[in-house]
Amino acid sequence: MSEYIYTGPDPKIPKNRPIRLPSRALSSDGNHYGAIPTRSNAFLKKMGFALAPDRPAYDVETQRVKWIDGAWAVEDLPEPPTPEPRSISPIEFIGLAQAAGGMTDAQLVASKSDANLAAMWIKFDMAPSLSPETPDVQAGIAGLDALGYLPNGASALLAAWPTEG
Repeated sequence: MSEYIYTGPDPKIPKNRPIRLPSRALSSDGNHYGAIPTRSNAFLKKMGFALAPDRPAYDVETQRVKWIDGAWAVEDLPEPPTPEPRSISPIEFIGLAQAAGGMTDAQLVASKSDANLAAMWIKFDMAPSLSPETPDVQAGIAGLDALGYLPNGASALLAAWPTEG
């Protein structure tokens, strides 16, 4: 459907930007006219409507088209924000290790008894919350993975870490 630029006197019709033709419009002589979309190009011109340039081709997935200073402009869409990982409780961590990391109940019990992970579990049990951005949590996940307690791997656990929002 064609778009038009309106410069006429009708205060109800947006001016100087592409619009679809309204059904009614006020003329410069003060009369209201209906059936505007069915009128001739000469009549539309007299009423203050000019055919707008066609929108340029653009990629709807990565770009948008805007009317800027009397012309179409293609802009790249902004990158979506990177979701920030949220802190989780120690019990949520265990659930995440089992659901995403593939840790079984038997592996959980064995990892809690593993002397190589004793300090990690003490720190995790005493922490009010855990964040994947802290060195202790990063080292703990790496240790669980290296000792075979995360069958799906540390990357699977980190990829499933809950985010803000």
